[in-house]
Amino acid sequence: MSGDTPVGTLWQNLRYTVRVLRKNLGFTTVAVLSLALGIGANTAIFTLINALLLRELPVLVPNLSRTGARPARFLQSDRLGRHARQCRSE
Repeated sequence: MSGDTPVGTLWQNLRYTVRVLRKNLGFTTVAVLSLALGIGANTAIFTLINALLLRELPVLVPNLSRTGARPARFLQSDRLGRHARQCRSE
């Protein structure tokens, strides 16, 4: 492949990048470890925030297990959403 086409230029750039990274193993190691640590930490923090703050509870009435009762007003669909929001704000 020649360097005249975009694909040829890409291959030239990739070969040059690998050659330079092989010469500087210390820099390459630090760069790869830094990227891995940053991506892992970002994924862990997002997973935690997503689980705790962003997702709705997978139940119809979140606080029902505390009271043990099922009043008739919870069965009405228009009040169910309001009750769930009130329970979360308490």
